[in-house]
Amino acid sequence: MFVEATKETKAIVTIEEHNIYGGLGSAVAELLVKYYPVPMEIVGVSDTFAESGS
Repeated sequence: MFVEATKETKAIVTIEEHNIYGGLGSAVAELLVKYYPVPMEIVGVSDTFAESGS
């Protein structure tokens, strides 16, 4: 599905609500670099520790 969508658009953006390292964007990047390399942007939280509570 990702490869077919990328062939139509010639680029891809992934957005996730957590750390970008080892997430959805990384998995999609690994897939696309093998089958159909295109420009890609991964949007998410930088490599920081999350805080919760007081």
